Amino acid sequence: MIYQILKLQKSNTILNYIFLGVIVALGILSKYNFALLVLSIFIVSIFNKELQKVLFNKKIFISLAISIIILLPHLYWLINHLKSATSNTIHKMQIANTFNPLGSLKVLFMALIELLAPYLILFTLFFRKSINLKEKNFIKEYLIVTTTLLITVVVSLNMQYFKSRWILPLYLPITIYMALSLKNLDIKRIKYWLRLTIFIMIAFQSAYILRYTNPNLFKKPSRFNYPAKKIFNYLKENNISYKTVFYGNNLLGANLKLYKKDANYIKLTTNTLKQYKKSQNSLLIIDQNSLYYKKMIENANIKLKKINFNYTNLNKKYTIYLSWH
Repeated sequence: MIYQILKLQKSNTILNYIFLGVIVALGILSKYNFALLVLSIFIVSIFNKELQKVLFNKKIFISLAISIIILLPHLYWLINHLKSATSNTIHKMQIANTFNPLGSLKVLFMALIELLAPYLILFTLFFRKSINLKEKNFIKEYLIVTTTLLITVVVSLNMQYFKSRWILPLYLPITIYMALSLKNLDIKRIKYWLRLTIFIMIAFQSAYILRYTNPNLFKKPSRFNYPAKKIFNYLKENNISYKTVFYGNNLLGANLKLYKKDANYIKLTTNTLKQYKKSQNSLLIIDQNSLYYKKMIENANIKLKKINFNYTNLNKKYTIYLSWH
């Protein structure tokens, strides 16, 4: 989106405004927090004259109309399924009942350190004599506003859990900002930097491949190591028949669906748990990462059977809990 904004500053054609509308809609559809990026740019535009020419323009209504048209079907679905669409996200964020701003700030700060520190440290070491951060530009203002918005959202929602990958798209422009800050460049250093980034890219890709094929090296399973087929075979061998599956972990439910496509799959909530108790020929399945659902099920006086499986290619146990009738 930022690239398209910069492009509009040079050429504010109708076609570019159409592209902006498409980009905004697709961004929000891919991840809801993309809306923070849009909001940040809008706030920056209030103080930035160059952005005002782009956004406070009659043509922006073309972008707005395009975005609304693309988003309407999903918005309609979201309004009618708001609880099921947001329950898993709210559970992941571990929103506390008591106000704990320091806890919220800590998890956000650690996520920002994890995301930005390696890149910023390496970049500074390579180009320490060429960096000039004093100049004002649109991306610098965007980064300040985005960080302020994140702090506001995380503290106001009382979030106690935060992953750096959730905000990666919001901070990608920092690479452009750091590149623009360079003055009096040394060509040799640029070549070394490019080689280093290519090496890191290859190293990360190789690590992900090794993580699946040799997970014992990392002592941590990837999603490809989840024993979905073993679970399906266990259900089949033990004559556990089911037409409906109530699942707690999305990954577990999705993997099971690969092998049992004709079943109906329903996300576990307090309401669907009541539905499970009244249903017939149904399977309830959660895993070791679904402690929230385990407690909810036990409170409903439903007995669970605990079963352990080995992760694929890894000598480590994966625990699931079952109930069926």
